[in-house]
Amino acid sequence: MSAQVEFDGNFAVIESGKKAFAFPSPLSGKIVDSNKLLEENPSLIVSKPYESWIVKIKGENREELKRLKKAEEIVERIRAVIIKEKI
Repeated sequence: MSAQVEFDGNFAVIESGKKAFAFPSPLSGKIVDSNKLLEENPSLIVSKPYESWIVKIKGENREELKRLKKAEEIVERIRAVIIKEKI
């Protein structure tokens, strides 16, 4: 596992029914690990969202750490998409 990701670039796609949603990368860097349990059981991302990490990224730009969002901000962003897309 050594894929390179860019800040705000897509690092994962989640499919729900007929829709697909891209997850932006919070940092630029190298993906050094992925959650094998999540690959085997994707529903964990819904049932245990705070325990289900997707990937581990070895960051390359310390300045990007200042742009990380809090969980509450991400929840609101996702909620807005759910409402807009009528999921």
